[in-house]
Amino acid sequence: MDVSRTVDDFVFHGQELVRLLRCEADSLTDLDLQTILFQLHIIEIETANLKSFRQLPSKTRAACQS
Repeated sequence: MDVSRTVDDFVFHGQELVRLLRCEADSLTDLDLQTILFQLHIIEIETANLKSFRQLPSKTRAACQS
């Protein structure tokens, strides 16, 4: 599965999760909520790193990848 497809799936399932959170939030445990927050934090860090990496000049990016 390619990254674009995975992003599409993530967005689709994220929208479903938001709907469920609004309807059934009382059934979540504190651990469930912490797990969601932790996973979102990891994704935020990874996307920020990728964005920063893409802002580097192409020669610098090439040097980082080797």
